[in-house]
Amino acid sequence: IKENNIMCNTRGYILIVEDDKFSMGIIKKILDENFPRVKVEWAESAEEGIQLSRDNKYDMLFADQNLGDTMDGVTMIEVMAGKGTLPTYYYIITAYNTDEDEFEGIPVLDKPLSSKKLIAIISLSLRFNKIATTGIRRMTKTLEFINLEVGRIQNDRRRFSLNTSKTPG
Repeated sequence: IKENNIMCNTRGYILIVEDDKFSMGIIKKILDENFPRVKVEWAESAEEGIQLSRDNKYDMLFADQNLGDTMDGVTMIEVMAGKGTLPTYYYIITAYNTDEDEFEGIPVLDKPLSSKKLIAIISLSLRFNKIATTGIRRMTKTLEFINLEVGRIQNDRRRFSLNTSKTPG
């Protein structure tokens, strides 16, 4: 299951909603071996997953489609989206044999999970998330600097205008 560990320094926060302990164990092993700095939380039901998404800001979500409780994975994702708590990257995991890459518009990973595919998805998503977050921080700092400079220039103009209006003509 262990790949060439190129992402060992990757950080992230992932929520996995899966009611099957065997499947959870496989995913946990892949993540522990390949992403030791990624924090993972587990929920065994859609309701628990929704509650965790309210309390935390996750980078990624993997949700089993058939959770065996009152709500399936797609419905849970729709609820999270409606509450504004859905992570940027989210996937449905299903044992249903699908030839589709999407399930009701949501990307799908088929069980049994391919460790290479799971590692690639997590690596790329977290790497892109880091790039985007860093870019947003830099842009925010640049805008803050511009706003400070604009304010300084406006203050200088006011002072200059007050000084020139007081001079005798």
